[in-house]
Amino acid sequence: MNYHNNIKQCGNDYEKKIQLLKQELKEYTNKYHLSIQHNEQLQNQLKQQRDQHKIDLDNHVDFIFYLKLENIFFLVYLDSRNY
Repeated sequence: MNYHNNIKQCGNDYEKKIQLLKQELKEYTNKYHLSIQHNEQLQNQLKQQRDQHKIDLDNHVDFIFYLKLENIFFLVYLDSRNY
């Protein structure tokens, strides 16, 4: 009888271990999915920042071009006054 109790207890112990491992796997899976979501959020933030920086740079380049053009027109105007 003691032998059967030992076998039953071992089965119960293994069942508890299996349940704990399943719970642990579930927690790791949830952490993995949260990690993926966080990574996607970071990638989206970086893309938005990159896009904004590109817009800012393009605006800056346009402004410099405008100033250069304005200077050229002014120089042409000054040169035309000399004639």
